[in-house]
Amino acid sequence: MVDTENIDVTKILELVANKYRREILRLLSLDDRYAYELAKSLNITPRAVTNHLKSLEDYDLVYSEKKSSGIGPDREYFSLDKDISIRITFGQNLFATRVTMLEHEEGDMVDANLQLAAPDKSYKLMDILDGALGELPQIRKQIDILEKETNRYLRKYQGLMLHFSSLLKDKGLETDEIEFLLKLIEQGGRATLNKLCELLNKTEVTINPTITRLKDKSLISTVFIFDEDAQSEEIAYEINTPSVKDVIYQ
Repeated sequence: MVDTENIDVTKILELVANKYRREILRLLSLDDRYAYELAKSLNITPRAVTNHLKSLEDYDLVYSEKKSSGIGPDREYFSLDKDISIRITFGQNLFATRVTMLEHEEGDMVDANLQLAAPDKSYKLMDILDGALGELPQIRKQIDILEKETNRYLRKYQGLMLHFSSLLKDKGLETDEIEFLLKLIEQGGRATLNKLCELLNKTEVTINPTITRLKDKSLISTVFIFDEDAQSEEIAYEINTPSVKDVIYQ
């Protein structure tokens, strides 16, 4: 996976809330396509497809390039620009939203000859069916197992968050202080001020009173992290426990 700090979860969810944009993404996951081809598949006007593609292109989810059509002039083909996983899980005492960008790993791509969009003509029909029966149910089963395992850990994680939140509340900490500390713990005990503002959906002005109280209680300290890209130091905060160094530097 790559850094997801700049992914706007709300924007991603707004984009995929539209059924036509979801279908465009699905079709482009199978093969590059041009706008008129997408319009025919979706049974909507080319203008509508163009508008949807622009929305996706503006957020760098798709890109276009001129390619030979094989017949006539070159066409503008659209392709996926990112591999993104979106997960929303909610239930009693359980809520999690996660958007991650995925990197390709060796061996995780299916050979084009095995995709339904471009089958190898040397395969016999029964061989194709046998191959699908041999592979797809097993992979689906593994996905289901991983989903159940993930949900189990999400419930455990949420339960621990509620448990530690209750313990901190019993120690007299305010709600905003508890939320700050738990977000800091999620980041391994240390995080930049900008990151904490993002996670807590607050500005520096609104988060500073919480920081001041936690520092007065000797629960956190100010540290500086060197940003190699900006070639400058960035203000960060760290929980004052011995175990934090082990978590950060392991």
